[in-house]
Amino acid sequence: MEKRKVINAKNWPLHFPVVGTLVCYLMLDKFSAPGWLCGAFGVLFGLWYIFVFIDVITKENLPPFK
Repeated sequence: MEKRKVINAKNWPLHFPVVGTLVCYLMLDKFSAPGWLCGAFGVLFGLWYIFVFIDVITKENLPPFK
């Protein structure tokens, strides 16, 4: 059986988690989450945005095909 050829995951673009942030905020608001939980999610999403931003400015885009 012949193996499938796929693009390596490291060549896929990394996007900011805007939709995930919005959904998380709406769920926390809907279920009236306590302030400490909102703060914990805020810190986690803040770190995620920082890591994605650092990755975006430090990576070199290469074509996925030789």
